[in-house]
Amino acid sequence: DYLWHTTSFDVDRNYPASGNHPILNIGSKGHAVHAFLNNMLIGSAYGNGSESSFSVQMPINLKAGKNEIALLSMTVGLKSAGPYYEWVGAGLTSVNISGMQNGTMDLSSNNWAYKIGLEGEHYRLFKPDQGNNQRWRPQSEPPKHQPLTWYKVNVDVPQGDDPVGLDMQSMGKGLVWLNGNAIGRYWPRTSPTDDRCTPSCDYRGKFSPNKCRAGCGKPTQRWVPCPKVMVSPIREHPCGL
Repeated sequence: DYLWHTTSFDVDRNYPASGNHPILNIGSKGHAVHAFLNNMLIGSAYGNGSESSFSVQMPINLKAGKNEIALLSMTVGLKSAGPYYEWVGAGLTSVNISGMQNGTMDLSSNNWAYKIGLEGEHYRLFKPDQGNNQRWRPQSEPPKHQPLTWYKVNVDVPQGDDPVGLDMQSMGKGLVWLNGNAIGRYWPRTSPTDDRCTPSCDYRGKFSPNKCRAGCGKPTQRWVPCPKVMVSPIREHPCGL
């Protein structure tokens, strides 16, 4: 789901001469990207429900000397069947910086380093036996609006036989583990309000993708089901990113 791309480049010490902000231009076949410049988040972008590819322009502040760009390319699953599915790509397609003194700096042909996954996955922070790992920091109020943050909580198992689910409406894109078991991805994006939803619906007749649309302006995914077979009889240890 996650692939890091990092590269560095030098900027002349006389920069900036024009006083204008350069623009970082990113092209991708999907599904999303976080962009960092010199270890600072500068923006995020993603496609829409009907078109996964996208391009984005981000104003940036470069410093004289060495600068480092890190791009986290993310996917939300890939097709494994259907006609020509092998031609359905994902990931970055182009990276350049426009507005430089000498024109556009093409970084696509730069030397890039790649890393699969996230540090928390490599450290297996989602496992119950990692509860005392020093990378976990107890807080009364969890951090908000911070990308790439892991959250963990211990909760009592609800009584009864009703289905159990996690409400991820306030979260961004990520993965969920329950007692060390991966139970799925989540990405509760808000669907467009003008997505041709209809107040009434009739399924009769010829099918079309626009037929009987509902939920416009609401999260496309909110609840992540928790399989009862994975729920501890004593405590639950959900962990999400």
